[in-house]
Amino acid sequence: MFIYERMLNKREMPSIEEMSRGGVKQSRNEGAIVNHVLKHKTETLDRRTEMGLFLQTAILPECGEAQARNAVEAVAKKLSGLDKGEKDKYEFMNLIPEECQYKEQGGGTSILFNEECGGFEDLAEAISKETKKPILLLYIYDGDFGGYSLYDNGAEIDRFNPMPDYFEEASEAQMEKEKGNAEIIAKYFHVEKADIEKYLIFWTDELLESEDGQKAYEDDEFTIGEDWQMADFMRKLGYPYKNFAS
Repeated sequence: MFIYERMLNKREMPSIEEMSRGGVKQSRNEGAIVNHVLKHKTETLDRRTEMGLFLQTAILPECGEAQARNAVEAVAKKLSGLDKGEKDKYEFMNLIPEECQYKEQGGGTSILFNEECGGFEDLAEAISKETKKPILLLYIYDGDFGGYSLYDNGAEIDRFNPMPDYFEEASEAQMEKEKGNAEIIAKYFHVEKADIEKYLIFWTDELLESEDGQKAYEDDEFTIGEDWQMADFMRKLGYPYKNFAS
């Protein structure tokens, strides 16, 4: 539960309501992607006025939609059947299968998890164990950054977090563990390493304070340091996030 255990010191970010009024920089408040997110968050604005965007999506490159749905439902059922002590441990996951969205594309299936769903690595591990296949779980954390966890048959294969020192000072070992591996991702998704490796960099203070709006690739919509750069990454993998808005 790497991410969950480090959720104690959240940074205050503009609310989704503020985003809808143009309270953040323009690049975060344009296009079908952000419009879809604003719609997706409407029902919980009153509970999130002091928080940024929390979102989890996943790509199962070797699963059809039916298998992906069955896996999510099976995980939710197993969680509901846990005894109280174990259930308390996974309470934050809050997985509601009927509120998840699925898109079969690119030879696999992408999932947009329900509002308030947590889980992060635990969720990826559970679904991967159920399918016995790979899953790339991508997330946006509090509107500050996006990262991913790659699992295969229940085992962690790769992890990326552009801000490993977000919660606390990160050790060299932690930095190494969270730097991501473009070669591994390229292999799983049958893409060129050169087309994705520029996304897997740490967001230094220099990058975040830059006013140049630097992009990883020329055809990207979002810049380095924006949480929604996750959508550009997904597009390069062959699973565009904007398909959820269609």
